[in-house]
Amino acid sequence: MLNTEQTLIKVAQYFDLDLIRLGIKQSAEKSRLYKRQLTKETIEHIINSIDKEIESLDINSFIKETIKEFMGHYNYITKEIYSAYDEKREKEIDWFLLKHFIVPFFAIRLSHNTSLYDDRIDKGLPGGDFWYLPTFESSKSKILFPVNKAMKWLIDLHGGSNHKFYSMDKYPSSENTYLNISSSTLKKWHDELVLPDDKNIKELASFKFIYEGVFTKDKEDSLEKQFNSALEFIKSKSLSLDELKLEVPNLDNLLDRLYSESLSDEEKTRFILYIEQRWAKPTAKQIEYLLRISRVSQACYKDLCKYFNIDEKATTIDDNKAMQLVGLFSSIHNTEIALRVNGSSEISELFESYIYKINKIQEHEKEGLDQIIASIYDDMSLKTNSYNIEEILILFSPNKENRKQAIMNFEIKKAYESKKEKVNTQVYQAIKYIEDTADEENILNYIYSITDNEVLHNIGDYFEGNNYLTNEQVKPNLAVALTIHVRYSLVAKDLLHKQNAYSKVLNILTFSYYPRMLDKEDVDEWLLKLEKISNVNDFRSNLINLSYRGYHLINQKNEIEIIPLIEEYIKLVKEMKPQEYNPQFLFVAQDYMLKIKNKKTYNKLTKINEKHPLYRTHNSNKFHFYR
Repeated sequence: MLNTEQTLIKVAQYFDLDLIRLGIKQSAEKSRLYKRQLTKETIEHIINSIDKEIESLDINSFIKETIKEFMGHYNYITKEIYSAYDEKREKEIDWFLLKHFIVPFFAIRLSHNTSLYDDRIDKGLPGGDFWYLPTFESSKSKILFPVNKAMKWLIDLHGGSNHKFYSMDKYPSSENTYLNISSSTLKKWHDELVLPDDKNIKELASFKFIYEGVFTKDKEDSLEKQFNSALEFIKSKSLSLDELKLEVPNLDNLLDRLYSESLSDEEKTRFILYIEQRWAKPTAKQIEYLLRISRVSQACYKDLCKYFNIDEKATTIDDNKAMQLVGLFSSIHNTEIALRVNGSSEISELFESYIYKINKIQEHEKEGLDQIIASIYDDMSLKTNSYNIEEILILFSPNKENRKQAIMNFEIKKAYESKKEKVNTQVYQAIKYIEDTADEENILNYIYSITDNEVLHNIGDYFEGNNYLTNEQVKPNLAVALTIHVRYSLVAKDLLHKQNAYSKVLNILTFSYYPRMLDKEDVDEWLLKLEKISNVNDFRSNLINLSYRGYHLINQKNEIEIIPLIEEYIKLVKEMKPQEYNPQFLFVAQDYMLKIKNKKTYNKLTKINEKHPLYRTHNSNKFHFYR
């Protein structure tokens, strides 16, 4: 996924802004911005230029505010999530980031905007369709893209045939010069997956159309006559009642009672307003705005399909994973509205978790974002079926086998979440008991009464200084943490848990910035235990074991043996990208080389470490050696 600078460049490209005018004169300069290789002042200037350019566009203020809020949350989540996994899993992380944060966030924010009828972003457009998203057009077995929808809306208001609209360049009105867009280009905008450029968007928006498909009430007429004119207009459009419900709101079942005699004057006035707003003569600004937003949405769709290797024109929900994201958006959006308006929804069970976490952000920002991060971690560990959204396949897949598998995966996740909630409760209870108990023997007996591996794993982390439930640093109690980790190692239910437990014990015993807890002979025993059960062919496992051995040598002030170990470690990570390995040992080794005045190895480590993105946040600490 993109960093902030890359995201801004993409936004500039999606809006078809002039990159040269923004200070990005050539592709090499753009590449340097992507990699953050330009000076801080140059980067800030470019970012400010892009920001001002987008700010000058006539875009709904709600959208601007939502994007600004989104970027703040996005930076927090990506900073946390990408540091936890190596680069090989980047696409997997990006998919779950879309699924758990990006799509639900915009779905819920836009569902709130939809409730504000006079300020909503789709004012003047069919209210029953997401005009800014691609949707399946089942009757033609194709996808209707946002620009297609904007053109369909404009042609309808124009009132003529498609062909007449395409041929606009041949029929100037008295107020226009010729339209300088070819009929083939307009037809592609209406029917195909193309991206209109900025020049043509402005050209079409400024053209003085003669609109024959709009509704204008006669203010001199009586209410009854205006109401009947609105009904006649609907008939002229050949819209059935169900089709009309996709165009204008049906609040209080107004449309269902349209031809009855029970409508009050206030309801008739409201119906006239709905028709008048939906089929109003558009302004140049409105046309430009709709085509711009449609272009941006379409460009995002194309990039998503390219990135995840999806056939952008695939017309089944099983094959087109990008359309699963669209289905997720619409389902969350509609469920949120149903819950807010009616208090219930038939499909709320499928989407309540997404809705709860996004709404939690407003109530308690950090807690909500941390819960989203936890959901991404859960999906990364479950690996039920990457690049599929089970909830959407359950609702929309025509394939029985795929639907059955999706239901199974969904149930697995629900069971996992239920178990995790139970573990979290036990963790909270254990932490509270240990912190509230003064007697050391009682604490020891309590810890040794716990057998659940997950509970021991997490309370051990807590007393080592990390509250995994809130992702916050807490005051460590290393003696308690060590006792818990040792207990974990004794009841570990399988080899993976045993390796994990031994590693946690050794982290406390060997990490050079922690006070020494045992004599070096005892630490030797733990190192031997871990090495005995480690897979010699596991590259990462070997790196971890080597780092513990390295810390152990530093703690002994063993200046002779630590040098070849550092060389061996460097050799192992040499072919890896900085994001693919944990740099902690190399940072500590660099600090130690400075302490013992080994300038040659210090300079070598500094050169390697400076390439790692975490190096700027590294702080040297006091070493604790064995006596």
